[in-house]
Amino acid sequence: MRMNKIIIFENSNLHNKCQDVTSFDNRYDLLINDMKKIIEENDAFGLAAPQIGLMEKIIVLKIDNQFKVYFNPQIKKMFGLQFYYESCLSVPGTIGLVRRPYLIELEAYDQKGNYLHEIYEGFEAITICHEIDHLSGHLFTELVERYVDIDD
Repeated sequence: MRMNKIIIFENSNLHNKCQDVTSFDNRYDLLINDMKKIIEENDAFGLAAPQIGLMEKIIVLKIDNQFKVYFNPQIKKMFGLQFYYESCLSVPGTIGLVRRPYLIELEAYDQKGNYLHEIYEGFEAITICHEIDHLSGHLFTELVERYVDIDD
């Protein structure tokens, strides 16, 4: 499965909910590699499968120069509050101030189907929330409290 073109906000697929991944096997290997390559090429922090046209619950993150792959990720608990200026590969040229939880408790599966339970805080929590929003058909622009004019 090869997909390596970023879909932008006008595409209706970005506004639809994704399906759960039901089988964990090597059929996702090429997709995951493509997603990692897109993250690297764009100096990004994460990417969700619907951003490249696959409507399944998969996100790839780059945290501390390490890639993390999550299948069917869910935020189980959220604590605190933080604000951050976010952008998105699917909404080029747009930056906005968004409110996110400071700490999250994440449940997901790895590429082999192993259950994962992890806790993230700060910037990593922001990134995970941003990517999980894509899986539910939401863009960060729905949460923006104030946009930044990048022409200034």
